[in-house]
Amino acid sequence: CSHGGITLNFTGDTDYEIDFKTSELFIILKSLVQNSMEAIIDHNKDNGGSITINCEKREQNIVVKVIDSGPGLVCELPIACEPGYTTKSLNHPGLGLSMVQHLLNQKNLLLHYGISDAVEFSITFSTK
Repeated sequence: CSHGGITLNFTGDTDYEIDFKTSELFIILKSLVQNSMEAIIDHNKDNGGSITINCEKREQNIVVKVIDSGPGLVCELPIACEPGYTTKSLNHPGLGLSMVQHLLNQKNLLLHYGISDAVEFSITFSTK
């Protein structure tokens, strides 16, 4: 799938049930993908980029990754997850990552962040 020069890819395993509400998982993935899209657009302008959502089984868990070709965070993840933190305009509420972290905290899950060849956010969920 492609929009505005950004390609969205889905890879890995897809037939697993996780112990998490569908509506909350949607909010998490939507926030992470939206952040990726905005970062790619702000950084690459008209050159486009890519976002990959990858799911893989690791023992009794499913690791979901959102990987993008954007520039990455300009600060440490805990700071970026604070409510109101944003690098965007003053009209942007800066609630995306804080909402993601809040939903994950309710299930004692963590959001992991790393950057090497690409920017990667990952979450490890328990299978049902």
